Amino acid sequence: MVFLQDHKQISANHNNNNFPLNYLMGSIGQAVIATYLREFRYEIYPFGYENNYANIFRYKKTDYSDDTSMKIRSMPDLLVYDRDNDIRFLLQIKTTKWKDPSCYWIKKTDFDCYQCFWPEALLIVYCIPTANIYCCKIRDIKNPPAKTLPDKSTPGYCLNLTIFPEFTTFFSLITPDKYREFSGEIESILRASSRISAL
Repeated sequence: MVFLQDHKQISANHNNNNFPLNYLMGSIGQAVIATYLREFRYEIYPFGYENNYANIFRYKKTDYSDDTSMKIRSMPDLLVYDRDNDIRFLLQIKTTKWKDPSCYWIKKTDFDCYQCFWPEALLIVYCIPTANIYCCKIRDIKNPPAKTLPDKSTPGYCLNLTIFPEFTTFFSLITPDKYREFSGEIESILRASSRISAL
């Protein structure tokens, strides 16, 4: 699996007590999406800031709010290559525990950076409870309503995932029948893992 960093490096970069669990949840989403795409002959390459450039910001001497730093910190997670058709995709992957797809909350500063620096990338949201995958090109997400959640002081947006195109819309190598079959296999593995972790 290509998404895990050195544990000490991760801990040194983050003072947030929730970060280890949030990182784990994000890694699950990335692993699931990569597993789907590899099954259909897509090549997967780690691309994001946390995979390649976190050490640049490890010991902060400035606020790193210049455009170059913001672009690096908002880099998509994965580069996906369709060798059959010579097509490349950049994927920004989010993972959520919310069951309600009518409002996926995303931090305003994160989303604004995605739209500014990576509009051609795909935003993919993986929902753990339902195993649903929502996917949309970032430039096509227009004027999401602003929303600050009661448990968060950070401004954010509410994205309506129900209007996102199907995940398979963007990946022509995925065949519907095999996709449904493979989805069932992944869901079974995740359910079994959940039962084991609960013991």
